[in-house]
Amino acid sequence: MRWNSYVIWPAGEFKVKLPSTFSISKRQVNQIIDQAKTGKPREVCGLMGGRRDKVEKLFPATNVDTSDITYMVDPKEQFSIMKEIRENEMELVGIYHSHPDTEAYPSPTDCRLAFYEQVHYVIVSLKDAVPSIRAFKIINNKVIESKLEVLND
Repeated sequence: MRWNSYVIWPAGEFKVKLPSTFSISKRQVNQIIDQAKTGKPREVCGLMGGRRDKVEKLFPATNVDTSDITYMVDPKEQFSIMKEIRENEMELVGIYHSHPDTEAYPSPTDCRLAFYEQVHYVIVSLKDAVPSIRAFKIINNKVIESKLEVLND
């Protein structure tokens, strides 16, 4: 992903100007929630292709982690998904997963394994009767919540 926005700080230091809004359709939110409910009690995961900070396509993926409280996208699927994203002139704009029994906030493990600073990490929580969904940037173990804009289909 190429950044077109930047801020110049004193002493010539460059810092990325983070997008404040991440857009996803209501239909896509419902797809993620349905996947999370189906996968419960395990975490589910997937990738999001799009442009700028707007999801165009969800790519549900297999969680190959053996734990119920962590996830790892199947590496072969990830390679295939990334290829499809590139071939369709999209970018990886987000990575999503579920928290079946905890809030929609990155865990210490989520932060430690957040290798893509340019993407939004979307978490759906099934902890309460009404699922919640939030988006974050995770940069150097720092969590920055993004404004999640849910668009009508």
